[in-house]
Formats: sequence, structure tokens, C-alpha cells
Amino acid sequence: MRLFPRGLAQPEKGFRFGADALLLACFLPQGPGRLLDLGTGCGPVALGWLLRNPAGSALGLELNPESAACARENAARLGLETRLDVREGDVRDMRKGGNKLAASGGSARLEPESFDLVACNPPYHAPGTGRTPHDAGRLAALFHGGASVDDNAVSAASTLEDPTVSNETILSAQPGEHRGSRGPLSPGGERSGEGQRPSPAPALTPAQLGDFVAAAAYALKLRGRGCFVFPTERLATLLAELAACRLEPKRLRFVHPRAGEPARRVLVEARKGGGEGLIVEPPLLLYNGAHMTTDALAFCPFLSCNPVVNSEGERS
Repeated sequence: MRLFPRGLAQPEKGFRFGADALLLACFLPQGPGRLLDLGTGCGPVALGWLLRNPAGSALGLELNPESAACARENAARLGLETRLDVREGDVRDMRKGGNKLAASGGSARLEPESFDLVACNPPYHAPGTGRTPHDAGRLAALFHGGASVDDNAVSAASTLEDPTVSNETILSAQPGEHRGSRGPLSPGGERSGEGQRPSPAPALTPAQLGDFVAAAAYALKLRGRGCFVFPTERLATLLAELAACRLEPKRLRFVHPRAGEPARRVLVEARKGGGEGLIVEPPLLLYNGAHMTTDALAFCPFLSCNPVVNSEGERS
């Protein structure tokens, strides 16, 4: 666990997961239970949670077949293949009964109210904002669909932080990886990019934020908990979507690059069918100067694999 997440297989093109996924993995409640990871990508959230919870099991739902294959490979590398079931599918299929996804041959079925926990790192950006990626997978993961998107075409996608739009002090590259590199050095010693898969250009349509929230509500047991990471500036939008699906916010933690700087991310835990009673936890400061803070490392030990940021804000 000390070297996690170094060496995880990822598609050669498209998204590279960032600190958001690692923070979410450590924000999730620990203990036995069944986790659904919506938009699992190559699996950092589910795998990180499983490493911290020996009695837990997880299912990762991913639209992109290339990313799903990487998640399965990563689970096998970590000896977690019997505890992580990776499915390829659309979040909207969950709300059509789940049988379509169950037919993929996994051990768990996506039935309503069948999970104790849901993790979600949803699309952050509204259409027409920020830089528009040329890669279809990056577009689907970064930008949620607008009101004009055909409901029948909206699909789930992996959701990873875009280093071109993230604040420089929010970890802009995968631990152990600089921008532009093909990948980190793995625990087995492979050089960057070895063992990675070329990424095709699947027809991925951006999903709406509300689809992810509705999927979480569908999957959670009554009183179950859904955990999200989202840009602080759009927190009101996320809270409105949660309220529409009877997911009551119970715990918030704001993530700041450094002391005195505005929070860039917020971690939110919501309970299905819960009553009022919100706890705002102490703010999490990631850096003190160029080094990761002891509080950040205590909260998320996975950040320790590369805890130094250089003068340009990139981790070294």
C-alpha cells in the first residue's frame, strides 16, 4: 500500500487520474460494506478504498472499455481481483433495472438499494466552459451534458481531474508522473508507459451531473452514504442535485492548496433519506510551501508517494 498508486495501468491517451481520486478514496467511510464506484476509470478510488478496508468489496462502473480493462489489470496486480468487480456500462442502465449490466458476468448485480456506499468523481464542467478537449474520452469525463443532450445518448464516463484546468497547487499530475509523461514507475520497476494500452476513440457522450447523482441514489440502500469530490465554485449545483434525489448532505470538507488560498475542491458525504444535520470538518491544507502538509499525508497516505511540488506547482 505504501507505493500505491504508482504503477497503475492507464490508457495511453485520455485522462490521467489526479489527487481528487486519492482524496475521495480516503474520504469514504472505512469499515466493511459494499462500494459502488461510478466512473471508476482505471480504479484508483475503489482500489484505494479496498486497500484501507480489508473486509470491503467494490464494484466499478466504467463506460470506456479501455479504462475498464486497466482497472481489472490494476486489481489483479494488487491482488484485489476477487474484491473488485469492474463493469462496462451506462449509468442510465442502472435505472432501467440493472439486468443489462448484470449480464456482463460479474458476481454482483446492479439492483436498486444494493450498496452501502457510492463514490463519485463526476464531470466538473458545464458545456462551453474551459478548454474543450479533442479526445472523446476526456470530453465525456470533464464536461457534463447540457439540457440539449438527448437523454437516450447520455452515458457514464470516467471522471478525472484535467491538469490543464486544475489549480497548480492541487496535484496537477498523477503521483510519480510529470505532465507529458506516459506514466509513473511501477512497483515492479517498469519504465514509464510500459504495459499501458493504446486508447481508441470510442463514441462517448458527456453525461449530465444529475445522471450520476440519480445513479447514486438508485444504488444506495436507505441510509446509505454517497461521497463526491467537486469544484468548490460549483458546490451549490451539486447540493441542488443531491436534494433533488433525497440525498441529504451530512459531511463536508474543503480542500485548500495552501493556507490563505481559496478552497479549490470540496468533499461531500450525503445520506440517502437522511435528516438535517451537517458537519463541516476542518479545512484540509495540501501544501506548506513546496511540501505536502502532515495533515494532508495523515488524511490521505497515498499522497506520500510524491509529496514535493516544484516552483512551477508540479509535483517532482
